[in-house]
Amino acid sequence: MSPVLSVLSAIISLFFIRSVWSRKHLPGFRLYTWLAGALSLWCLLEGWQALLPSLAPAELFSNLKLAFMGLLPVLGLAGALDQTGKLRLLERWQLGGLVGVPALGMAFSWFGPDASPAGRGLSVRFASLLPSVPPAAVSLIVMFAVPLALFAGAYYLRSAWPRITPARRWLVAAATALPILTIPAVFLVDSELALQTVPALLSIGLFGLAAVFSGGTSPLSFGIFGREDSFINRLTLAVLVIDASGRILDLNETAAHWAGMARQGLIGRPIFDFSRQVGRVLLESRRGVTFDQDIALDNFAPPRYCHMHISEEPWKGDQILRLITLEDHTRFIKEAENLRRDRALLEAALEGHQSGMMVTDPNGRVILRTANLLQTFSLPEHAFNTGLLGWRNQMAQVMKDPARFHRFLDQTIQQTTGETLEMLEMSSGRWLECRSHTTVLPGSETIYRIWSFTDYTEQARREQELEHLSTHDSLTGVYNRAYFENELRRLRLGRRYPVSLIVLDVDGLKAINDRHGHPVGDEILRQAAQVLQRACRSDDVVARIGGDEYCVLLMHADSQVAEHVIDRIFSLQNLYNIRQPGPGLSLSLGYAVANNPAELDTLFQRADSLMYAARYKKRSGGARSLI
Repeated sequence: MSPVLSVLSAIISLFFIRSVWSRKHLPGFRLYTWLAGALSLWCLLEGWQALLPSLAPAELFSNLKLAFMGLLPVLGLAGALDQTGKLRLLERWQLGGLVGVPALGMAFSWFGPDASPAGRGLSVRFASLLPSVPPAAVSLIVMFAVPLALFAGAYYLRSAWPRITPARRWLVAAATALPILTIPAVFLVDSELALQTVPALLSIGLFGLAAVFSGGTSPLSFGIFGREDSFINRLTLAVLVIDASGRILDLNETAAHWAGMARQGLIGRPIFDFSRQVGRVLLESRRGVTFDQDIALDNFAPPRYCHMHISEEPWKGDQILRLITLEDHTRFIKEAENLRRDRALLEAALEGHQSGMMVTDPNGRVILRTANLLQTFSLPEHAFNTGLLGWRNQMAQVMKDPARFHRFLDQTIQQTTGETLEMLEMSSGRWLECRSHTTVLPGSETIYRIWSFTDYTEQARREQELEHLSTHDSLTGVYNRAYFENELRRLRLGRRYPVSLIVLDVDGLKAINDRHGHPVGDEILRQAAQVLQRACRSDDVVARIGGDEYCVLLMHADSQVAEHVIDRIFSLQNLYNIRQPGPGLSLSLGYAVANNPAELDTLFQRADSLMYAARYKKRSGGARSLI
């Protein structure tokens, strides 16, 4: 190995050993492994060529050594990038170009079989223009020095030059100009010497650049916010520092991640390259004033909804920087939207199935209500904003019995568990089913009460109709046999004696149906029922117990009262026959009186027997069918 390469290898090795020793947590130690492997390979090649010269092809060893000499500057550049945390931020084409430099150099410098200028490598074509310069030297300059210089200069000047202080820019210029100015001069003096010194000159220049751009943890190397593992770069907030011209001086890793770009790629760019929405707000905000605003960042993927805070901070004397923080509220906004949607859907569902619903806290204040609750009670919008006494009194005003409504509310609010139910009639005639139950939210001890008000008017009407149909005869409207029998059983348990029972039968109904039709017969039955209802008292029970048979149950009535009712029945019957030109109404009846429960058991049989006797007497020519 030549002395120049030995010194060069020692310098680069010490550089990486120092990096690993000072910052073991950095990934730079991996390049040290590559460097050790490359030096070991060089030693193997030198030993092979010295011990077995007959088995060492000259052209192969020349190209391998040339590729190795080009690999050393590449490792130096990679070390500088890794020290500044920029190696992982390289784009694919940049990383591919950096790694491909040694391979391209070897391809361009491939010698012929005899390592003469007549070889087939492309570098031979370049060397033909300068016959005094070896093809290997031309290949080294064209394929190693120039690409590395252009790559390093373009990358560092584009990303880091704006942040370098003028005091250190001369070191960057010297490190860049050293190989560019020295290598041609050395080649003019001795081309063979230049072939050995070019890698050392390139490495020294890269070492100088590394000293500038990797100077510890200063802002020159890692920006205002420091390394990637610094505290501010681990925040979930996006933080940006903007100068007076609107350019990004630095941003943390979270902001770069939101934008989908490398952190170093955004430094030095206008704020509009990060987000147009942020740039527009920053442009419209007043200087010297702290500013807060919620903002939607639609240019990000996925879009983010953030709270934006802008403040001004002094920096290095008279310089004032603007600090922007963006707190991501996307999850909370989506959750709030979902809650609003769910509440709207719930209210829409309740509007169609309830006449009103509300939720009260332990003090009786309404904390939630549906819109149709106001319509149900005809109350203004502010009626439920006055506390318990306010809505309690206003709702009671529309009730038919306000005192009953007050009692129901007072008893319900005092209960801490269970469910309450009450049917209340409003002054408008409508019926409301008032139902309430308590609930406790998970993780809380506060007891809330949920009230629901359902319009029960139609259902109550249907229930009354069903109840009426179950106790009344559908043709005549008077009570049916089932109700009559229930009343007899109920009288056995009471003390309302004496009790009179009149049993009646419509005479000739079958003949009327046969001669005039069933509609006429049905009308006769209805007229008979009306005659009985008009002749009896309001608390008496008139029931149709068969096809043409009726019963009248007279409460607390003796025989004198029963005969008085019978006289009225016959009077109304005669009046109907006088006014009615069609078939006449004829009734046969009998009655009985019960003065105690024992006589009540035989009351119906006694009255029924007398009714049949009266019918028989009428058919035999009796003047009046009363027995």
